[in-house]
Amino acid sequence: MSSKSPSRRRRRPRSLRRRLPIVILALIVTPAAIFTTLAALHQATREQERVTKQLSEIADLQVQTVQSWVESTQDSLLNSVRDTRIGPVIFMLAGGSEAGTGATEYAIARQEFANYARGITGGNPFDRLDVLDLEGVVRGSSEFQLLNRDLSSEPWFRAAIEASPGTVTVSGPLRDPFDGQESLYFAIAIHNEGGDLVGVLSGRTSQAALQETLYHLPPPGETGEFYLVREGQQYVTPPRYPTDTPLATGEIVTTVLNGEDGTGVWKDYRGKRVIGAYRWIEPPGMALIVKQDLEEALADSRALLGFNLVAGALTTAFALVVGITIARRMSGQLEDLNKMVTRVAQGDLTLHVPEMNVLEFDQVARSFNSLTDRLRTLLEHQEEILKARTRQLEITARMGRIIAAETDLDRLLNTTVEMIRDQLGHYHVQIFLMDDLHQYAVLRASTGAVGRELLARGHKLAVGSHSVIGQVTARGEPVLASDTEHAEYWRPNPLLPETRAELAVPLRLGEQIIGALDIQSTNPNVFDEPTISALQTIADQLAVAIRNAQLFREKESLLSASVQLTQTLTRDGWDSYLQQQRRGTGPLGFRYDLSEVRPLEGAPTGEGENGKGLRLPISLRGEIIGQLEAQLPEGQSLPEEAEELVSQVLDRVALALENARLFEQTQLSLRETNRLYRATQSIASANSIEELAESLLEIAALPTVDRVFLLLVDNPVEGEITRWIRVAGAWCRREDDPLRDLPEQLEIGAHPLVNYLENLPVGEIEINHVETAPLEPTLKEDLLQMEVQSLAIFALTPVTGQQTLGWLIMHSASEPEAFTEADIRFLQTVTQQATTALEGLRLFEQTQIRARRLQATNEVTRTASSILNIDILLPLVVQQISDAFGYYHVQI
Repeated sequence: MSSKSPSRRRRRPRSLRRRLPIVILALIVTPAAIFTTLAALHQATREQERVTKQLSEIADLQVQTVQSWVESTQDSLLNSVRDTRIGPVIFMLAGGSEAGTGATEYAIARQEFANYARGITGGNPFDRLDVLDLEGVVRGSSEFQLLNRDLSSEPWFRAAIEASPGTVTVSGPLRDPFDGQESLYFAIAIHNEGGDLVGVLSGRTSQAALQETLYHLPPPGETGEFYLVREGQQYVTPPRYPTDTPLATGEIVTTVLNGEDGTGVWKDYRGKRVIGAYRWIEPPGMALIVKQDLEEALADSRALLGFNLVAGALTTAFALVVGITIARRMSGQLEDLNKMVTRVAQGDLTLHVPEMNVLEFDQVARSFNSLTDRLRTLLEHQEEILKARTRQLEITARMGRIIAAETDLDRLLNTTVEMIRDQLGHYHVQIFLMDDLHQYAVLRASTGAVGRELLARGHKLAVGSHSVIGQVTARGEPVLASDTEHAEYWRPNPLLPETRAELAVPLRLGEQIIGALDIQSTNPNVFDEPTISALQTIADQLAVAIRNAQLFREKESLLSASVQLTQTLTRDGWDSYLQQQRRGTGPLGFRYDLSEVRPLEGAPTGEGENGKGLRLPISLRGEIIGQLEAQLPEGQSLPEEAEELVSQVLDRVALALENARLFEQTQLSLRETNRLYRATQSIASANSIEELAESLLEIAALPTVDRVFLLLVDNPVEGEITRWIRVAGAWCRREDDPLRDLPEQLEIGAHPLVNYLENLPVGEIEINHVETAPLEPTLKEDLLQMEVQSLAIFALTPVTGQQTLGWLIMHSASEPEAFTEADIRFLQTVTQQATTALEGLRLFEQTQIRARRLQATNEVTRTASSILNIDILLPLVVQQISDAFGYYHVQI
């Protein structure tokens, strides 16, 4: 993909008849439209600021009104408590009791408060007064039916109890529990002379009273309104328009309930855009919203905007009429000139544009006629060049196809130089390739008898030398000696005396220079830019083809090695598999007698030879893994077509056999892995040498093994074998086995089981077919004496050091080939893990013994330092040393 940005798409030209009216229209209408729009926007902005200021002033007046009403209502309730006549009655009702000796006085006080309350509630601000004790029970009220009612759960009661002394709380609007009326509640806590809380005095006022106070000012405009909202988005005073929800909605409600004041434009609960102001009133903890529909508030500015638009439209129409008139008068001659130019552009280069009446148009016509003449001459010359370039490109494309199809490197190079010389008509062509060190450009292909002689000489040129080849391989760009008599870089060749021009183009693969293409001519100055470009294209294609040919050669070599490796792996795999089959009970072949398939017992009989039958190999990846033998009826032979068909079937059979073998070996590997995992877990779970020995004997007791012995060296010394060996564990399959009951310790040389241990190399040893194995006579005699057919011994040797900790010995008295390669690998791994576990257990036991001895030493030391009587001290020390270290006899 080209790195250049795509060219900008050419816009469709417009007619002057249309463009001129548009230009005139733009020059007249655009300033008028801008001025009209700015004026309308300025008027709208000023109108919005005026409305916002007016609504903000109304909101401030309403805040003062609501706060004054709340303060006066609070003062009214507070004065009732402080009143010298009714105050004591309130205290008596809140703190007294209607039972007992003061019942009469209490009833009189209750009646007196009721009379007072009715007088108060007859007008503003309260419609009910109540006195409650600390339990929230009504003790006095303007309404007798509320006496002794429990109002302790009311929010206003709890708010008054929790408020500071002398504070009148405001709550609501709340639904009254008796008549269901939404009301505001003013309440104050009652304290006696000692400052103790005795009750609550509350006064209820309806929402209508607050709404009446709020609407002492008329709403702004026809759509204006103001209303109060408390926390929880509940209306304190209802909105002007009906709503679908009891909760206050609108974009500004949440903002004002957060205690913020301001003005702006928002959507109200109806979804209409409004302008207004909002205030938070504290007390009583309510939000005031004053608003007016934006459409009504800005109606005057919109009317002015409509008037300006009508005026602008009339101006535009007038300008358009003027522009069309002027355009029609000027476009006639331009259309005639356009028609002439169009005919010339369509190929009629003999046409000339006539003279024009308008000076500027006539100058354009003369210039165009001159351009047409020059264009006609140029096109004739370019047609000749184009024919030559077309032939050159056809030759280049044909050569590219031939080069790309060739995979043999030598044939590719020779074909290329011959085609360039013959089809492009050059004097001499040759190809150089870089050596491995990139120090010389070595000639690999050259034309004619001269080329064969140069190749025979091993012609090469140094990179960077004073020649076109040396320079092109050093620079990586084409080098031209257009005239050899005056060329800066050129080296004459006596075998090519007629060379007058030489061009070398690099063979590049990315940034790597792999060689050069050299072209020589007998004429100077024949290599122009298009020719160099075409030859560079051929060189680029040739470089890719050279690389492909090299890769093809490498691929063929790798493929051959891969086939050989595959054949080797296949042969080794089948040899191992057949060896396992011979050791096991699996069949090595099958026989089909046209009725059933049976395993083949013994070697093949050779039926089918001497023309009486068919014998075809079963081959897999070039390796013969089996053979098909078939007996034909007497006097018949298999046609070649049928034999070819059988061979193809056998190819499929070979793949099926290979898959079956791989599956069996995979299953075998899985079983071996599971067996090794279980053995590892068993060894790792051993907590003592005895448990380790028991696990190891159980693991080593293979189906083909008759005896397993674990022999350990108690105190191994590196490089030496002790004479005494401890039998840590023994297992025998037969109950009457003569080696079943062995002593706990054996001396080397005293028992055939251990006679040969001191001469064994470190590691493991496996002996199948003891009778035929090349063993020392003494060793073979000992083994045959113990009825051993197969033997496997694994030395327990740690990774560090050469001392041997013991041996794991296995005998087979019944199987001459008891141990397979898989068994040996399994037992090697198990022995290594058992060695590691044995080392750990021995170190743990030694650590415990040392700890016990250290403790005994400390006890002997304490005893020796605490007893001063030597007759008592010495016997006691002797006894403690004997007990601690397990000595048979100790004396001092």
